[in-house]
Amino acid sequence: MRAYPGFLAGRMNELSAGREGAREAAERAVAASCEWLRDALGRLLAADAEEQRANPLHVIRGAARFANTELAVLGVPEPHRDEFERSAMPDDTYALGPVAWIDLGQEVHDAGIEWGAWKAAVIISRRRQEQTGE
Repeated sequence: MRAYPGFLAGRMNELSAGREGAREAAERAVAASCEWLRDALGRLLAADAEEQRANPLHVIRGAARFANTELAVLGVPEPHRDEFERSAMPDDTYALGPVAWIDLGQEVHDAGIEWGAWKAAVIISRRRQEQTGE
């Protein structure tokens, strides 16, 4: 979570550089995104591994909605997005969300890999217990 505000503000600044109100728009978007993200990640991570229908990176991508709105209000033209970006992040018209864990830094990348390993281990362990009847 610590890496996200700087990442989002940097992406917004790249797209809106020189526009009046850009800095204030980035501040509003970062604040709203972080508040939403705390709640959304909290709900996801509090859920049982088998109840988690998204991964944390998907949730983080969803937080870009506030920045997309701010950039649209500023009149920033939408950038070209490739097929993967359009399908992976259909609501992220400004391509603000991280594509991979590493986009947010090594620490976040490592945490994302650990989350995936944890979830897989929990589910595999449960399946083995079901099979053995333990």
